[in-house]
Amino acid sequence: MACLGKQDAVDAIVTETGVKDKLAHFWIEQLISKARELTNTRITEKTTHDPRLNNKNCVGEARKATRQELLETIQEEVWGWLLQQPPDDYKKLDLSDHMSLRKMLRPGQHFNPLLSTRGLNPSNDTTVESLHTWLLGGEKYIWHLTTKGWTAKEDELFATRLQSSSVDGLTTNPPRAWYLIKYKNSLIGKHFKIIQQLAVDLQIALDNYLDIWAQIDPTRIITKSKLHVLLYLVPDIRRFGPSILYSTEVCECWNKIFRGCSILSNHLAPSHDIAITLGDMKCFKHQVSRGYWKDNNGKWIRAGSAICDFLLTNTELQWRLGWVDNERIKPGTVKPMSLGKRNPVIWEALQLPSSYTHMDAPAETSDHDHEWFQCKHVISHSHEPCITGSWVFFKDSDTNITKCGRISSIVGCSKSSAASAIVRAAFVVVEDFVVLKEKDDFFDMPVMLDSKHCSFVIPKV
Repeated sequence: MACLGKQDAVDAIVTETGVKDKLAHFWIEQLISKARELTNTRITEKTTHDPRLNNKNCVGEARKATRQELLETIQEEVWGWLLQQPPDDYKKLDLSDHMSLRKMLRPGQHFNPLLSTRGLNPSNDTTVESLHTWLLGGEKYIWHLTTKGWTAKEDELFATRLQSSSVDGLTTNPPRAWYLIKYKNSLIGKHFKIIQQLAVDLQIALDNYLDIWAQIDPTRIITKSKLHVLLYLVPDIRRFGPSILYSTEVCECWNKIFRGCSILSNHLAPSHDIAITLGDMKCFKHQVSRGYWKDNNGKWIRAGSAICDFLLTNTELQWRLGWVDNERIKPGTVKPMSLGKRNPVIWEALQLPSSYTHMDAPAETSDHDHEWFQCKHVISHSHEPCITGSWVFFKDSDTNITKCGRISSIVGCSKSSAASAIVRAAFVVVEDFVVLKEKDDFFDMPVMLDSKHCSFVIPKV
């Protein structure tokens, strides 16, 4: 396209792929300029154009064919000129080799050598770094625009509501709401991370976010690359996993890893030694994760059974790779409090909802040799721990209908004569909520109403 002088086509390709190499761009600009100059001289300008275009019989399809032939000649000529650049380096190339570099674009001279690396696509393989593009970018802009006009009363109201937010299922501790409000103009990445974890549908959120910026301040989308880069966040998450895995905030320990890779280096070529060490780490991770690769004959192979099973038996390696064996986490399992925090009581002393105060204890625990106590959590069908206060979907034991509710308490029992962590029986008290058919007009989200009724759910393994 550049050899034909088509700037718009080049810009469209750059926009579509998201790839823009400064070294290649230097030559592309010259190609476009040279192609346009030759096109003007040989086709457009009547005093200098090709003599065949002066023929009165050259009209219609014949004239189009002539113009196309001239354009192809210009394209080949401009391409040939590019291959001879830079002239001094071109003269040093071998003439005898039939696969000579004289006939192709050369990395390092015409484009970034990184683009010639096999198996590497810098545009797709480079992740969106969420700390600066989102937490200290879009999230910070939103926070400032939202809070800059608040009164002291509005600050207090927001802090109260934020502190009351449910953080169950989030990778964060309860927010220090009053601290966030007091220093709202001096927050750092981890604070914005706490605030934004209530967002859910990422693609819709990003689209709406950019649409809103287009209405508030459209120039910011052009001047701030952080906003544009967010478009690539969803594809990166699909390919590399949650954004938190490759955010700078999590990877601040990288300097330690980087230094550790150079300890055994002779420091004659430290960058090379570090790259080799990191490559070996990736290979090891791929091998113990039962990954495949092609051998010299193009056949897909993987490591032997002893290497593949190493990850299953080595807990240290599992921890370092962030691997969890879901088979060990059985749905319906109840985890009791530690022995010192149980405060066990007999069945009659349990503080149950009024509708269950006269209910008898389960048959297998009806004798006085069993004590009841509050438990820490119960494992859901999706292998997630649900604590008191967690919102869950559950099946009613009487009607077998799926309901929505909030866990009021998790109760288990064990024999009073045995100081053991084994839970012999357990049940969960859930506050029932009704999901209305109509969404909230303002938030466009489902509305739940407290039914003032509780369900008695027995977790099943």
